[in-house]
Amino acid sequence: MKLLRLLLFAPLSLAVSGCLVAPQIMIAADVVSAAMKAGVDYAEKNKPTPDQMWLKASIDRLERRAHGGDVAAQYELGLIYQRIKSGRARHWVCRAANNGLPRAQAHMGHWYNEDRKREDIWPFIDIRPDNTKAYLWYSLAESSGDLISMSYRERLEKNVMSAEELADARARLGEREPDNCGLFTAVASSDSSTQGAAAGR
Repeated sequence: MKLLRLLLFAPLSLAVSGCLVAPQIMIAADVVSAAMKAGVDYAEKNKPTPDQMWLKASIDRLERRAHGGDVAAQYELGLIYQRIKSGRARHWVCRAANNGLPRAQAHMGHWYNEDRKREDIWPFIDIRPDNTKAYLWYSLAESSGDLISMSYRERLEKNVMSAEELADARARLGEREPDNCGLFTAVASSDSSTQGAAAGR
């Protein structure tokens, strides 16, 4: 009799149990599926664009050449960092300028030129406008053959600088490196934001 009851009610018990368990399995599967979809969506959303990948590759390539002493690479790297608003722009442009690249020397002159105070678009380079230093950099670039720098120097000389500033600048024309190119605290602290900017552009 007990055996008969077991045979009769066992399938029913299993069916009821299955009805209770199956929905739980389906819910768990839905949760896993939703989590996987969210992960895929996040990865796709944060996937680097071709421009971002090109920028990172360019920085890596130029960094290797710049550290190896390639003056043109130092300047180009400085321009890229300026484009992404990184304080490292100052370090590399200044290094190229101190290594004798005329267009980098002119660039340093532009950064120091007090005219830029009217609309300071380079706050991240942490350079205080200084017409004397601008004059020195323009003079260095001019002596290297940059004729545009000559016009900037003449404008400072005739229309902007005081007699005292001009006398000081002329007295310092023998300085080979009129600026310190070290990575200052303000620049070093921008390195983490630089990497984020490079990855986000």
